[in-house]
Amino acid sequence: MQYPCAGSPEVAARVKAIAQEIVPDSEWGLDHGSWTLLVHLYPQADVPVIELSVDNSLPPNYYF
Repeated sequence: MQYPCAGSPEVAARVKAIAQEIVPDSEWGLDHGSWTLLVHLYPQADVPVIELSVDNSLPPNYYF
């Protein structure tokens, strides 16, 4: 199954500038936990998506 969503280098650069500890990985693609839902909700892949891996050992305020 394919979900060919377009990337946004501009958004990636903005996120990287705000959260410098983030290590971007453009080769990985969307996690299956995201695209398996998105492919049904937005089959045209026309909505912006930003994924965030969460470290459960950190408090929620860390991510805000």
